[in-house]
Amino acid sequence: MSLYSLSLRKVSREIYSGHLKYEGINPEGKRISLTNYYLELDGEPWIPVMGEFHFSRFPCGFWEEEILKIKAGGVNIISSYIFWNHHEEEEGIFDWSGDKNLRRFTELCGKHGVFFLPRIGPFCHGEARNGGIPDWLYARPFRLRSNDSRYLFYVKRLYTEISRQLTGLLYKDGGPVIGVQLENEFMHSGAPWEVTFNKGVEWVDSGTGGIRHMMILKRLAVEAGIEVPLYTCTAWGSPVCEDELLPMYGGYAFFAWEDDPNQKPSANYVFRDYHWENGTYDMNRVPYLCCEMGGGMLTYYKNRPVVPAQAVEAIFTTKMGSGSNLPGYYMYHGGSNPVGKRSYLNEYKCPRISYDYQAPIREFGQLSESYRRLKRQFLFINEFGRQLAPMATVLPDDASGITPEDTSSLRWAVRTNGRYGFLFLNNYQDHVQMKEHKDLFFSLDTNEGNIRFPLKKGLELKEGVSAILPFRLLIEDAVLHYSTAQLLTTLRQEDASYYFFFAPPGIRTEFAFVSSDVRNIAVENGSVLYEDGLVYVFAEAGINGIIRFSTAKDNRSVVITVLTHEESLCFWKGKAWGEERVLIADAGIIFNEEKLILDKKGGGATDLYMFPHEGLNLEASGAGISRCGHKGIFAGYRIEFPEKVLTPEIEKLSRDSAYICLGNALDGLNDIFLEIEYSGDIGEAWMDGRLVNDNFNNGTTWEIGLKRFMPRLAQSGLFIHILPKTSPDGDAGVEYTEMAALVVSKRGNGDAEIKSIRAVPEYRAEITAK
Repeated sequence: MSLYSLSLRKVSREIYSGHLKYEGINPEGKRISLTNYYLELDGEPWIPVMGEFHFSRFPCGFWEEEILKIKAGGVNIISSYIFWNHHEEEEGIFDWSGDKNLRRFTELCGKHGVFFLPRIGPFCHGEARNGGIPDWLYARPFRLRSNDSRYLFYVKRLYTEISRQLTGLLYKDGGPVIGVQLENEFMHSGAPWEVTFNKGVEWVDSGTGGIRHMMILKRLAVEAGIEVPLYTCTAWGSPVCEDELLPMYGGYAFFAWEDDPNQKPSANYVFRDYHWENGTYDMNRVPYLCCEMGGGMLTYYKNRPVVPAQAVEAIFTTKMGSGSNLPGYYMYHGGSNPVGKRSYLNEYKCPRISYDYQAPIREFGQLSESYRRLKRQFLFINEFGRQLAPMATVLPDDASGITPEDTSSLRWAVRTNGRYGFLFLNNYQDHVQMKEHKDLFFSLDTNEGNIRFPLKKGLELKEGVSAILPFRLLIEDAVLHYSTAQLLTTLRQEDASYYFFFAPPGIRTEFAFVSSDVRNIAVENGSVLYEDGLVYVFAEAGINGIIRFSTAKDNRSVVITVLTHEESLCFWKGKAWGEERVLIADAGIIFNEEKLILDKKGGGATDLYMFPHEGLNLEASGAGISRCGHKGIFAGYRIEFPEKVLTPEIEKLSRDSAYICLGNALDGLNDIFLEIEYSGDIGEAWMDGRLVNDNFNNGTTWEIGLKRFMPRLAQSGLFIHILPKTSPDGDAGVEYTEMAALVVSKRGNGDAEIKSIRAVPEYRAEITAK
C-alpha cells in the first residue's frame, strides 16, 4: 500500500481585478473581463477552450461543417493564423476570396456561437513559407520585425486590410472576435527564407525592439479599428508587457523541428504551480493561459514522430492541474497548404501540401482518438470550469524533485479552494515508459475534514493513464465526498438532475457521499455500504451502471451514469430539437439546428443512444433508422446504411506508382478515404499534373479524403507516386558525360513500393425529428 497525503487547510489565493486593461462589452451587455487568475464572462469565472484551425489551409466549401465538428468537440474559441503571404502574395494585391475569405470564416464562427481569435502576425511561423512573410519583403533596406518606420508601413497596411475584413464582426459590434494575437514568438524564433538558393542559410529575423515594438503593433491594430477585449502575445522567450498584452503559453511533447528524433523527455508532463514560476514579469498578476498545447505534431523530413492520443490528453491534465485556466490546442484541426502563384507555401523541411499535424481533427476532417479523448475533458471544463477556475494548485512536497526522466514517482497535484476540489493524476511521459502504480491511497486534509480514499482496495494507475477525480463536490445539495470516476458533464431536467462520469482505464469505480445528504440511494450493477457517516457506492462501469438518490434537503432526484472508458469516447453533448441532449454513438456527430448529422466510416450498422428522448419520432435520410430498446436512461436507435461496394480501377504502373480512377463513386456517400500502405520515403498524390497531397512516411497509414477533389477527380483520376529514401550524403547518383548529359545511376538507397490501396466509404445520415 502507498499512502499519499496533502494538507489543504492553509490554501489561499488572492484574487483581484480592475488592475489590467482587458475588457469588452457586446451590444447585449455581456462582458468579457479578467482577474489576476482567470477570465470572466458576465462576471463569472470562465475557462474557455481554444483550438487552432487555419481556414486558409482548408477548402471553404466545408468550413461550416468543420466549425460544427470543432464545436461538438467542446471548443468555444477558434484561433487561426492570418498568414500574410496567403493574402498578399504579390505586393499591394490582397486576396480575401475563396479559401482566403477571412470575413466569411468569421461570420460562420459567429453563426454557430463560437468565438474567434485571429493571430494577425505580421510574423506567424506555422511552418509556412518564410513564416508567413511574403517573398517580396526579402532583401529590403530595412530590418523586418523591427521599429523601422519603413517596415511598419507595411504592417499598418496589413492590419488595415484585416480590419476591413472584420468590420462589424468584433465583439463590441456583436460579433465573435474577442481578441487578437500580435506577432508570434517575437525575439525568440524566426523562419528560414525560402527565396534563397541554399535553404536554411538565411532566416527571417527573430525581431528587435522589445516591448516597445509590441506596443507599437498594438497601437497600429487599434488605429486600424481592431478594438477587442483581449490582446495577446506568445510569452515563451519573448518580451512581455502584461498590462497591455496577455501572455500565452504552450508545450509540445515531440520536437520534430529538431533533426535528431532522439530527444529527451519534455517537461510538459510533470506538475508545477505556474503562478509561482520565475518569469520576466509577475506571474501572479495575470492568468496562466495557453494557446499552443500540442494537439499532435507535423512530420518534418528528418524527424517523423507518431504522437499517441494519450500524449494529447495528458498535457491537458498536467497543464490544468498546474494552474492553467485556458487550454488552447495547436493544432486542433489539421489542413493542407495552398499552392502559391509562383511557389509552394510550406517550410522546406515539411511536406509541401499536408499540414495534417496528427491533430484531433485531421487534414481531411477525420475525427481521431485524441479528438474523442479531449471531448471528454472539454465537456467537463465547460460544465465545471466556473468552480475550477478560482482554485489554487497544491503540490506534494516532492513535486519539485520529479523530473521528466523519473518514471517511478507518482505524479499528482490538487486544485482546491481548501474545502473541495479535484485530484489530478498523470502517468504518461513522452520518450520513456512509465511504471504502473498499484494500491494507491490518498489522504487530503481539507477545511471540511480529512478525506481518505479509496475505502479498501487501492487505485491502480496504468502506464499512459491520466485522470481528474473530484472530492467534496456538490451534486446538487449533496456532498460527493470523493469519486474514483471522472466527471463528464451534467444535464438538468424538470424531473431530475443527471450526472455523467466515466471510469479511467484500470481504476475501480467508487463513490462516497455524506450519508445525511442523500436518501433512498440505490445502484444498478453495484452495491451500497454505509459506514462512519458516509454511504459508499461501488458501481460497475457501463451504460447500465446507474446510481439514483434524492437529496435530503430539497428532495431533488439525482441520476448518475458511470460509463466505461470506451463508452465515454463515444459520448456527445449538444443541442438538438430545442434542448440539450447527450448521445452515445461510435460515429461522428454534428449538431446542426433541427437535425443531427451522423458520419460513419466503413458503413454497416451503428447504434445511437440518446437522452432525453421522450416525444421524439426520428427519421433519417441516407440511412434506415429503427428503435432498438433501452440501455440505462438512453433510448437506442439502430442506424443502417445501404452498403456501397467501392471498386476503384487501380492501374499499377510500377512498384512505386499507380493510377487510380473512381469515377462517380462518391454518389450517395459523404466522403471516400484512400488508405495507402507503402514502403519508401515520401508519398505524393497528383491530379492533372498538380500535387494535391503528400506524406512523409512515419510508419502509419497514409489517408487521403477525396470529396474535396470532386468532380474533377472523377474525370482526371489520381496518380500515386512513392519516392525512395535518398542516400545519407545526399548523392542522387547522377553521372555526367562530356556533353553535360546527366545520367541517373541510382534513385536512392531505399525501397519504394506501394503495398496496398484501399478505398473506404464514409456514410452520412441526417436525422430529423417530427
